[in-house]
Amino acid sequence: MQDTPRLWTVLVQNLEQWSPELGELWQAFDFIPKWQQDDIMVSVAGAGGSVGEHYDEYDVFLAQGYGSRRWTLGKICDSDTPFIEGQPIRLLDDMGQIIFDEILEAGDVLYVPPRLSHYGVAQDDCLTFSFGFRRPNMVQILDEVADVATGEHALFSPLILPQTLQDNAYELTNESISAIKNELINLLNSDKGNAILTQALSELVSKRQYDLVAFDDELAPDELAERLQNGECLMINPACRFVRQNDDWYINGECVCFNDNELALIDRFTDNDVITFDDLSCDLDDELLASCANWLNDKWLILI
Repeated sequence: MQDTPRLWTVLVQNLEQWSPELGELWQAFDFIPKWQQDDIMVSVAGAGGSVGEHYDEYDVFLAQGYGSRRWTLGKICDSDTPFIEGQPIRLLDDMGQIIFDEILEAGDVLYVPPRLSHYGVAQDDCLTFSFGFRRPNMVQILDEVADVATGEHALFSPLILPQTLQDNAYELTNESISAIKNELINLLNSDKGNAILTQALSELVSKRQYDLVAFDDELAPDELAERLQNGECLMINPACRFVRQNDDWYINGECVCFNDNELALIDRFTDNDVITFDDLSCDLDDELLASCANWLNDKWLILI
């Protein structure tokens, strides 16, 4: 009696951390703001493999890298849509009316918007790459705003509110709640509130979901210069998160200050330039070389 073949699927996330070459494919999606990039995930599956019918809370582009996979798309889901409890993803019992049913071959790309139910089944041994784009949720925003606001000493002063007589001394009145709410709204609408919100959002969207992994020992500036002279090049690490807000750069959740020479070089890196020793040799000084070494050791850059 012949054994029934096992269906299997393996998901691997944060691939740009392990493959800078794959991370360069983010450039194909430059029509979407960089700060919305989440990570690149691959689904490795044998024939018949699938994670099941589900929906996600983010935009995703499904790029077929090898083999073929059949995709069906169904209904738009919401917070009231029932899903199977206790699973790492929102598995569904019912996708509703099917609006798309196609087989993706190697090189094909399918866009799936947030909350659209979808179901992929491998037709043979295959690799499917998922390029995810995510926006922050309100809890994350409020949490980050609170963190930034702790640096404003004036905000620790108790509020001065209108005091009114009331029948029950134990009651927190609706009027008091409205007064406090208005104080919060006034803060957010002020210049100070705008600065707090801008910093909070910039830090939030530039934070990485996963820790960066170092593949090489740290290099001193002279060691970096030697490797560049031997033909290696520097490029931006696609696993890093660079976010520009007006004239400020936020990298992996922190605001970073640069001098004019450093800014010019950062602009080149974020334009996806590959920097060689010849590119730097005309104006390379000890300070700028040290900066490049620091950025490399901070894992903002990689050597190729």
